[in-house]
Amino acid sequence: METATQRLLPSRFNYCIWCGKRFLPRGIERDRSVNFGPVFLWLLTPHSARATTTLHGEVVCTACILHLTHEHLPAIRVHDGSTTRIYFVQSDPRAILQLGDFCAAPIPLVATGKTGTKDGRLLFDAQTVKADPPPARPPEPEGKRVLFPF
Repeated sequence: METATQRLLPSRFNYCIWCGKRFLPRGIERDRSVNFGPVFLWLLTPHSARATTTLHGEVVCTACILHLTHEHLPAIRVHDGSTTRIYFVQSDPRAILQLGDFCAAPIPLVATGKTGTKDGRLLFDAQTVKADPPPARPPEPEGKRVLFPF
């Protein structure tokens, strides 16, 4: 004999009258399979494989110094041992323009952002750009005075 509350609840489960806990009736086993559908869906969707990287290099002009384009655009030149890599700046170059005139001479900088490749060119989407300070000069001894340094 069913009670009124048992008729309103789903028929697959029975509920305890005193505590309200749900339990399966006799003869029905619990479904123990795990639903991997959301996991496979997440694995099949494309994700960005670009990690945030930090470049220690110098800003150069693509027209004046590199002679690669006709537009005066900033690029980041990174010396890595015997190789040199050129990253074309893909983001808004306002922060790089505040560092100085990169058409006249290379400006050392430290940039953080994401790298990528398009049409065989290395691209850099800069998030933060800071001027790289020159290495500190060792202090001169006080006993040595130079009147004319040239």
